[in-house]
Amino acid sequence: MRASIRAWLHDDSRRRLLILLDECDQFFEADAPRFDQTKKLKGLGSDTKDAAKVVFAGLRSVQRFSKLASNGPFGHLAQTPKVIGLLAP
Repeated sequence: MRASIRAWLHDDSRRRLLILLDECDQFFEADAPRFDQTKKLKGLGSDTKDAAKVVFAGLRSVQRFSKLASNGPFGHLAQTPKVIGLLAP
C-alpha cells in the first residue's frame, strides 16, 4: 500500500494525502512496544517529502505514548499533543 501511495503522489506533484486516524488508543496498545506499524505510517511523510501526513487522535493512550522517549516513533512526529476535550452538542 505504501508503494501505491508513493506512486500516486509522485504522478502529480500537486497531490497531497492527509490520513486522519481516530480512536488510536487500541492501535498503539497493539503496536507497542516496537511500534512497527506506527513507524511505517510515520515514514510516509519522509518517503513522500511530506506530501502525505498522518494525524493520530484518541484518548489517554495517545498522549501517554507521545510522551515516551524522544528517540521513539513519537519523538519527531510533530507538536505537543493537543487536548481537545468534549465538544458542545
